[in-house]
Amino acid sequence: MNKKVDTNTRKKILKITGSLFAKRGYFGISMDEIAQKVGVAKSALYYHFENKEALCKELMEGSVKELKKEIKGALKEGYTPVDALFNLIRVFLDYTLKHPEINLLTSLDVSTDKKLPITQTIIDLRMELIGFIRETIVSVDIVRRRTRKYTFLLARSLVGLVLNPLLPKDMNPTELSKHFMTLLFSQKATPEVKSE
Repeated sequence: MNKKVDTNTRKKILKITGSLFAKRGYFGISMDEIAQKVGVAKSALYYHFENKEALCKELMEGSVKELKKEIKGALKEGYTPVDALFNLIRVFLDYTLKHPEINLLTSLDVSTDKKLPITQTIIDLRMELIGFIRETIVSVDIVRRRTRKYTFLLARSLVGLVLNPLLPKDMNPTELSKHFMTLLFSQKATPEVKSE
């Protein structure tokens, strides 16, 4: 088989499968349906991927790796810590719109058996991404003099916000980033607590 055609077919399988996983979830799609949507024989699908788990694992590992690369690039554009955080959120939102399969990071383990290897892979990738975002937040000094727990919660909140399946599909990443920054840094966003 021609190596270029082979690589293109593999990329096409990954792209279409990502879209299918985003629409119907990991368990809502079969290898038969993937082969049909890609337009290849089932044997060709198995030539490229041993099983659906291997396909999902490669797709998600590639997505997380690419997202981390894009976030690193976006941070170089920020002049202040607030700019850096704004860029991080904007890039994360843009990426989520272009690669909806990344939402499996928050949806797969909700109601699935934790003993399944793919579930553990997804949990590990989610924790890797949260750790990366936490390190990124610390490295650009966004959370001066804050505790490690605070930076972890901020990183986890960012992942939860961006990968929220309830966000509108037509959202504007720049506008949503501005709203999040206002919420995060506005004095009015913090409710007053009255003591009795």
